[in-house]
Amino acid sequence: VLDAVQNGTVECGHTALYYYFGKDDTFVFGTGMPFGMNTRMQNAWQYFGGGMDLMPPHGFARRAEFRLVSHDRDRATLRLVDDPETRAAYPFGFSLDVGVTLSDATLRLDFAVGNTGEGPMPYGLGFHPAFLWPFDVSGRDGHAVLFDSPERAAVLEVAPGGLLARTSRPVPLDGARLPLSPELFTEALVFLHAASRSLAFASPSGAAIALETEGFPHLAVWTRPAAPFLSLECWTGHADWEDAEGELAERASMSALAPGAAGRHAVTIRHRPG
Repeated sequence: VLDAVQNGTVECGHTALYYYFGKDDTFVFGTGMPFGMNTRMQNAWQYFGGGMDLMPPHGFARRAEFRLVSHDRDRATLRLVDDPETRAAYPFGFSLDVGVTLSDATLRLDFAVGNTGEGPMPYGLGFHPAFLWPFDVSGRDGHAVLFDSPERAAVLEVAPGGLLARTSRPVPLDGARLPLSPELFTEALVFLHAASRSLAFASPSGAAIALETEGFPHLAVWTRPAAPFLSLECWTGHADWEDAEGELAERASMSALAPGAAGRHAVTIRHRPG
């Protein structure tokens, strides 16, 4: 067919170009792999043959390169869209816009997740900023996390691999105040379906760094015992349960977007002087 079209014997032809790789090696790039995987094979590889391992812990966006869409004196908008690399781990058409606004003592981030594909799209979004501990005094003693509402004095245990266990452990919460000590952090302190929408990292001096959330139902606090930082986290979804099975869309905490729809979330980081 290729020879006939090249010679002008026929006006056009329909064929698989890999038949002609002997003429030009680059012809193979224009053709699907012969005898490749069908849908069932693709799913078997994705979920039982290691395909999901391509999705790294904490997702793929944190290491991706965002494009600057717009900016002015105190605001910028960054955008990430799907490409072959993201689709290898997350096979959906999407856009993620992050609007960053900076004022005197406040940093605000507005997240817009869009479904640009033709079918329903599951997604989860998390934000994990870390702050120096201590951030304004010389020692680590006397710091606390202050929630805006009382929380349960128990958190889920974290299983190997970052999965959530069905068991819990006590934490020294006094209503809405959690005194901090390095020994507390054998793993992250996870507050699923938290009563609070904000939490603050408070210093003995009275100063605090507050994290105020919109559209993030889950909160967490994390560090390593010897690390000089504390992370205040918010999530729309959470890690799988250690006994979970099934597809990404079946994860209990995933959000779902219809084609053309968008999900909106926001975080404000605010410094409160002592």
